[in-house]
Amino acid sequence: MFRYIYRFATLYDIKNKIPVFSAYTYNGIGGKSIPRPAWKIEPQLDQQIYPNMALANRWINYRHQAVKKDYASAENSNLSKGHMFPKAFATDEDTQNSTFTFTNCVPQSLSCNNGKWRSMEEEVQKTIKKNCLGVAYLVTGAVPSVNNMLNGRVNIPSHLWTAYCCYNKNLEQWIAKAYWFKNVDNCNKTRGTLSKLYKELGVFYQNGKVYVSLFSQKCPVDFDLMLAGEDEEVESGDGFEGADDDFAPL
Repeated sequence: MFRYIYRFATLYDIKNKIPVFSAYTYNGIGGKSIPRPAWKIEPQLDQQIYPNMALANRWINYRHQAVKKDYASAENSNLSKGHMFPKAFATDEDTQNSTFTFTNCVPQSLSCNNGKWRSMEEEVQKTIKKNCLGVAYLVTGAVPSVNNMLNGRVNIPSHLWTAYCCYNKNLEQWIAKAYWFKNVDNCNKTRGTLSKLYKELGVFYQNGKVYVSLFSQKCPVDFDLMLAGEDEEVESGDGFEGADDDFAPL
């Protein structure tokens, strides 16, 4: 919560101290970019009654979430604070500010974050602007690794993914697409259907015993038509394939 308004939703893993995912909306209109604010914490996760995100108190031991000092050595490890809900997708200054909470970021490869991941976010923005009528619904998440930790407290995810669904004004139907990456330097993006992403995530969640679904039934899981705004060339083979040793099933 930022200034007593809920602006997006996050499912947070207090053991690994990273978000499982953040869910948000985008209408194709971004607000004027703000200077980078200080990163904040969510007081209620550590039994404080204050409802709004706030700066961490140095006298408090935050047992259930990441804090600034956890990321102090990130750049030395070629890691960055990778947004789940990106600032660029926020429609106003307060919502942009609200994305700078440690519950909305993960340790992400610096080169991937500044390279192919950013390119993916720009592609999604462009595709939504060219195709979607009204609001697009997005979910961005992370797959925890096995014992790959930052500062001994924060899990460094093995994979990152994002998906969106909207009503296509050109095709006059609902559409949905997904992207996934290994969280490594010089990462490649894989673009595919929701069903492909669900299948890959299903391996992580109880080894396929749980059916993964991110959107309502109106969002087609097998939509694979090329859309205006999408890059024609997309790398393959850098998704979840062969990742059994990289992430830990719940």
